[in-house]
Amino acid sequence: MNSLRIFVGHEGGSDVSGRALGRQIRLRLVNALADSDRVVLDFSGVQCASESFLDELVAVLVAKRGKPWFKERVAVVNAAEHIRHDILKAVRFRLGEKRESLSA
Repeated sequence: MNSLRIFVGHEGGSDVSGRALGRQIRLRLVNALADSDRVVLDFSGVQCASESFLDELVAVLVAKRGKPWFKERVAVVNAAEHIRHDILKAVRFRLGEKRESLSA
């Protein structure tokens, strides 16, 4: 199984924010998935990520494709604990859930 890696920090620096940047990276992610079994979103060097950025990058995709698909095809690595928490919060909010989990 081949995988590609997208370095979020290379796209937006240590503080990533805004829907425009989130959408830009999400489109790169979707395009990468056309050529790869799995894509790694690497948050190395990212210190802060806005809720709107994380919603646009991750939650929109989870809402469109589903949690099982996302977990199978996308890996989030090197994200600080508070960023991981905010990713789960964005997904939960977009899906109208009360739990903070990406599990199926």
